[in-house]
Amino acid sequence: IIKRPMDFGTIQQKVSSGMYDSLPTFASDVELVFANCFLFNHPSTHVYKNAEHLRDFFQLWLDHYDVRPFDLAEEGEFKCPECGKAFAQRERMHGHLSIHARKKRVH
Repeated sequence: IIKRPMDFGTIQQKVSSGMYDSLPTFASDVELVFANCFLFNHPSTHVYKNAEHLRDFFQLWLDHYDVRPFDLAEEGEFKCPECGKAFAQRERMHGHLSIHARKKRVH
């Protein structure tokens, strides 16, 4: 049932090897871990409940640093946090986000 697997061990490896190019990319993978956890585990389990607490803490961190993870628009699509445009690949969305960044610098 988990169509896009992600776990904290993989995230740690990606951090250690410098694979994350932005905080939203990192945050998106962490959010995917939580989404998979909530999908796979029943709400009455301690795993689900602990994941809720950890996600709440993570959300405070995101809010503090004003980071917005990329949302999945549909299966396998990433949604731009600025305008909502959907992309099949995260990398293409990054290029699109640079357009928003340039527009902000001009204004």
